[in-house]
Amino acid sequence: MRWGSLVVLLSGSSALLGQGPTQKDLVPYSWEYKATVHGTIQVPPGYKAETENYKEGIITYLRYPDSSYIVLQHGGMYRVPMLQDPEYLINNTEDRADRVIRTGSIKGSEKLWREDNLKKQPIDRLSGNQSLHPFFYLFPPNIAYDKVPKDKRDLFNKALNSFDWRKQ
Repeated sequence: MRWGSLVVLLSGSSALLGQGPTQKDLVPYSWEYKATVHGTIQVPPGYKAETENYKEGIITYLRYPDSSYIVLQHGGMYRVPMLQDPEYLINNTEDRADRVIRTGSIKGSEKLWREDNLKKQPIDRLSGNQSLHPFFYLFPPNIAYDKVPKDKRDLFNKALNSFDWRKQ
């Protein structure tokens, strides 16, 4: 009986400590289009990727069965911030050295969103990624998640925090 109590106590302790998502909760995604790597990101598994090419850039959606999704946009002539319609209520804006992060909720919903607008970096800081056309250095990527349930917020935040557009 003592061991059974100990097992219950130990298995419940990680939940009580509030441990967030772990690396095993995410899988690597290499954001590529026409033999060009635009970035890498660790994302929750179970997505379906869809990439669209528009004249001045590309946009990729990683869609999940629960209607949440991650969007990756790179190129010019695109509305930034991407999530600016009236239903996107802003809770916080954070200006970091490499990006501006906006977070919020969706009006009339319990779902959340976050958008990261990356800032221009000197080419040497991008590790000389020669596979990108010089045009793309003018327009840093924009990444976001949308329609994410509150219980998955930490997992999706970890995903966006992992985004890297330097040469791998």
